[in-house]
Amino acid sequence: MNYPKPKVTSVTPQFPYVNDTIIVEGMNFTQDASVWFKQNPTGQGTRAQQCTWKNANKVEATVPTLVSGEYYVSIKTSAGESNIDKKVTVSNPAEQLPGLEMAMEAE
Repeated sequence: MNYPKPKVTSVTPQFPYVNDTIIVEGMNFTQDASVWFKQNPTGQGTRAQQCTWKNANKVEATVPTLVSGEYYVSIKTSAGESNIDKKVTVSNPAEQLPGLEMAMEAE
């Protein structure tokens, strides 16, 4: 059976941290869906650590370990890859400057 390509309509939250759960909503999501984070639309990207298919319109995923920055979020299924026009801004707390945490604790 041929399925239509997935389409992403929203990603929440828009400002997740590494290891946060995001919700991807759209249409034509199948049970083999995977969530990808890409720094540019044509790049290969990084696959989400965990991806849970909820229904044909909703997938939950864990943000993988990435450097802080903007990422396009896409869904890949056996029918193909979704549109790549929804962005999130990922923060990675591990990128804090060395010693900053100790200086803040000393105050």
